[in-house]
Amino acid sequence: MKTKQTLAYLLAAAVVCAAVSAAVYAPAHISQSYDRSLLGAVRLEEKNRIEGYQYALGPDEKLQVLSSALKNRILPQSEYFAAVRDTGLSDVRVQSYAFQMVYKESEYNEGTQAAAREAMQKEFAVFVGEGLFPALEFNFEAGDYDTVLYTAIDVLEPKKNVAVWQIRYTGVLLREGLVECVMDAQTRRIYSVSLRGKRLWDEYDPDEAVLFWAQRLGLSVPLPHEESGALAEDAADFRKYAIQGQDGEETVVTLGFYPGINEFFIRII
Repeated sequence: MKTKQTLAYLLAAAVVCAAVSAAVYAPAHISQSYDRSLLGAVRLEEKNRIEGYQYALGPDEKLQVLSSALKNRILPQSEYFAAVRDTGLSDVRVQSYAFQMVYKESEYNEGTQAAAREAMQKEFAVFVGEGLFPALEFNFEAGDYDTVLYTAIDVLEPKKNVAVWQIRYTGVLLREGLVECVMDAQTRRIYSVSLRGKRLWDEYDPDEAVLFWAQRLGLSVPLPHEESGALAEDAADFRKYAIQGQDGEETVVTLGFYPGINEFFIRII
């Protein structure tokens, strides 16, 4: 009888020892075996795809960002921009904005530059077709134009940015033709333009031009604007309009004309 009880105790002890040993050593052994199975092998796992959030600016907000960045611009400028440069630098509201050149080769190269010039000519032709702009000859092959990609950005909120192409005449003398144009890099719509033609100021219709311009950009309806206490406009003939933005902000748009050189412009600074 004692022999049977002793055997039972020994068997129970052996079972307990085996269970303890398995609990201690089995996980490590299994882990090592699993690790060895992964070495030199490629494992693919399907994950639930979550699309990243992309901040999208509305047309009025894009215009406000671009206008503020151009006002705060400190890069070399044409006479067209330099004429109003001081008004921007004195405005503390725009000092957090920047106008930076894009150097990324995939976005800024000879191919994208040529495509931008072609898109600008097509958009310009739309205004010509409406009788708002005079027809011009674009001689880009002569090398008298720079085509540069910029980003207008709110430094405090970098998600607020607008990529634009600036096409600017750099030749010695321009009697008739495009002086400068700033165009949205995505929508291919013209934000600002300066041109010289045979038309005089009385032959332009600024009210119709600004309304059509705003419609092309998807902007709010421009309203007549009169500035008080601002620096005098340097153009002999001009009209100002305001685009209402967010938080009570507005962007002033000027359509004007320089007699003598017959230069007409749409300016957002």
